[in-house]
Amino acid sequence: MTERDAQRLDAFLADHSSINYIHLQWLDYSAILRTQIVPLHIAKDLASGSLDPFTLGEGCMVIPVSTDPKYFADGPEVWELHPDWASLIPFVSGEGDGEHARVNITRCCPRQLFKSVLQSFQEANSTTILLGFEIEFSLLSATLSSPAVNPLDPNPGHSSTSGLRNPSRLSLLTSIATSLHASGIPVRKFHTEGVEQYEIALCPKPALEAIDALLHAHETIRRHALAANLQATFAVHPLLNNHPISFNSCHIHLSLNPPPENPSVTNAFLAGIMRKLSALCALGMPNFDSYSCVQTMYASWIGFGTQNRHLPVRKIAQNRWELRFVDATANMYLVVALVLMSGGEGMREERVLVHRDMEEVYPGEMSEEELAAFGVVKRLPRDLEDAVAQLKKDVQVRAWMGEEMFGRFVGVKEVECRYFGEMTVEERRLKFVRAF
Repeated sequence: MTERDAQRLDAFLADHSSINYIHLQWLDYSAILRTQIVPLHIAKDLASGSLDPFTLGEGCMVIPVSTDPKYFADGPEVWELHPDWASLIPFVSGEGDGEHARVNITRCCPRQLFKSVLQSFQEANSTTILLGFEIEFSLLSATLSSPAVNPLDPNPGHSSTSGLRNPSRLSLLTSIATSLHASGIPVRKFHTEGVEQYEIALCPKPALEAIDALLHAHETIRRHALAANLQATFAVHPLLNNHPISFNSCHIHLSLNPPPENPSVTNAFLAGIMRKLSALCALGMPNFDSYSCVQTMYASWIGFGTQNRHLPVRKIAQNRWELRFVDATANMYLVVALVLMSGGEGMREERVLVHRDMEEVYPGEMSEEELAAFGVVKRLPRDLEDAVAQLKKDVQVRAWMGEEMFGRFVGVKEVECRYFGEMTVEERRLKFVRAF
């Protein structure tokens, strides 16, 4: 810790004098948010360096969702918590007392990798990365089933007003948006997405701040839902085959700012991402059920198109894209770090964008010959096992992640493939909705 850390905490507390506790939070390799809460005087000692960092056992970082609470470390390990005091965000607890704040953890965590990658990318390219997130979530009853199996006002989704006529639902969504605004996280819009499914889109923020805000938004949604005797879940398919509920995703809007003057620069950035997309799927869709929506949503092909939502990358402007191969079970620090490294490599190598813009075509209705004319010749991974295999084959991505992080991530996902593959649909569903 440094004098600057103590100054950051003091400045934050000067603006939020009612805070008595600090939440130390980190995201593990399974994208589970974990928290330790410390009284304010302990937080001050940590920030000043007069107290040694807290330590964790291996179960707090490397633990598959499928086997939780069992984990598979090679032996005893110690992980140190090093708070990033620049990431403090105030929030109002369920009782409305406003006495807590959140801090993320930087060391032994993908967030540390992301900070380093982000700084290098922005400095090398004289640009600022902005991120915005579309948060999709479903509401379940206390029994983890749909609370609206036979709704009086059926909600077909797609921004249907019917899902907002229930005063309790509209009140829930507006209270979430109000709480987020109070924490400095402005909402761009919210609307119905499917049966008891909603989307809250966040306004763009600088990249690191944006991902921190996303985790805060997830917790805010969960807390407000619990207060209404509901459970909000971001699981990909929270009712699987038991209900016609839509898939939950968490799409990323990424932009380079200011826009590069030469379009070949952004084309090279996109070319780098498209070149690595098979491996990136293991990071962006790291859940056993993530691939159940591939055929439905993306026609299984790797390509991009301006305003085309039927492909894994939607181009919105020359400097802005929607990354649609991502859901809320991803560690966003890790997946965006690898996206930036892929795009950055494309820019350094001045890679040519071999994929043509599929602006006005639907890939699901095209022959392989027609697709090939657009440079579309490769399919998305068919399942998590296939995605992990694609990741393991990519020696460049492995080097970017580093041997230790790569090995831990792949190890967790291989366990997931094995254990989830042996579960019934309902056993798997309950694991996912309880974790996410």
